[in-house]
Amino acid sequence: MKELATIAHENGISITFHINEAPMMEQDTSSIFTKNDTYIRQEDFPAVDDLLDWLIDKQRQGWKMVDSIPRLPEHERF
Repeated sequence: MKELATIAHENGISITFHINEAPMMEQDTSSIFTKNDTYIRQEDFPAVDDLLDWLIDKQRQGWKMVDSIPRLPEHERF
């Protein structure tokens, strides 16, 4: 993500972010959850939080992003 964000910044491209959250464990999709490594898992939360903090810092430096500064921390709370 950092590399993609940097490429976008260097080329004047505005970017947006979406988090691929895992399905609720109560749903009978546990096989989908364990076989899909694109879902954000609980053990990924610290790395995702660090990435979001990095993105917020870059946006404050003037990098073009569709998501507002208040919106990015909402991803962390979610």
